[in-house]
Amino acid sequence: MIQGGKSGVGRYVTRLVEKLNHQKTVFDFYVAGLNQDRKLFKSIPDNRWIVIPDKFLHGVKNLIWHQAKLPKILKANNIDLVHIPSYRRILWKSPIKQVATIHDCAPFHLSDKYDFFRRIFGTKLIPYMAKKCQHIISVSRSTTRDIEHFMKIPQNRITTILNGVDHDHFYPRTVEEIKEFLINKKQELPYFLYISRLEHPGKNHIRLINAFEKLRSENPFQIQLILGGADWHGSELIHQRIEESTFKNDIILLGFVSEDDIPYWFSGCKALIFPSLFEGFGLPVVEAMACGSLVATSNRGSLKEVGGDAAWFFNPEDEAEILQSLNEILSLTDPDIEKQKQLGLHHSNSFSWDNAARETIKIYNSILKIETGK
Repeated sequence: MIQGGKSGVGRYVTRLVEKLNHQKTVFDFYVAGLNQDRKLFKSIPDNRWIVIPDKFLHGVKNLIWHQAKLPKILKANNIDLVHIPSYRRILWKSPIKQVATIHDCAPFHLSDKYDFFRRIFGTKLIPYMAKKCQHIISVSRSTTRDIEHFMKIPQNRITTILNGVDHDHFYPRTVEEIKEFLINKKQELPYFLYISRLEHPGKNHIRLINAFEKLRSENPFQIQLILGGADWHGSELIHQRIEESTFKNDIILLGFVSEDDIPYWFSGCKALIFPSLFEGFGLPVVEAMACGSLVATSNRGSLKEVGGDAAWFFNPEDEAEILQSLNEILSLTDPDIEKQKQLGLHHSNSFSWDNAARETIKIYNSILKIETGK
């Protein structure tokens, strides 16, 4: 589930493992992963790296490895507890105590996001498998409510532990640093930014493009829309829509954006626009705020919770509301912009991977009945 650290789950795993391994604790942490992801876990020694063979890289084969091979490995290494970081790989029959993180209940909310078999897997099998876990970690209060409602798991077996922000990486860049970065990227015009994989319909790019077109057709100023993210399911429809646009030369596709570049794109944008139809958390929202960016986002799923009082919110299915947010941002005075940026910076400080690791260890201790002396 690490996917090179490029997905939200991948970011969760890499950040959490790093922080867990630096906590004062009785645990030795093992990580199971593909060799291509080994470099992302420098704090894990080789004798605690469990290799998932490359032949089990994709889809059903990867699922088979988790269900057929991982239980045997857990027993052979005398592991006390396994933490599955995504509901898709919860063990059907775990030989030891099992914790799982559930990031969202998207299959229950977005019927057209998944094919028939993945939808049945997510809505019928996963609730049954989740009940086999000793405890569930949820990444937002919104997701916790969904787990209770859709999966019928009692509240006392769920703990909400919010995702964090890597504040050593996501922080505001200086005017000079932003200018140099944008010159190197040949980005001359102001821009709105959307960082998300190109997935249709779930990430809602097409409605954002429609709103952007209307903004440009009704206003004399030049501004661009930059979409950063790798192609995913349905991306061909997004490419087609851009090609048909009157303003296609001002809709920029970056492809996958490197971890090093993202804070600069955040720091330099007019605003991050995040119109996703549903999110269990929405990391780019708080990461952008930590970089001093204004944020306008969907009011669906966890996003109102994650954006707090520091973001603009809109109905993601209403292009007029998206357009209104774009116009409101462009009409702000400099003092208003600075005030909103400070609000976002303050809000982002409440998200910490160190705190997420400490709260996660409390769950481990509780399940294994380890006394911490505190």
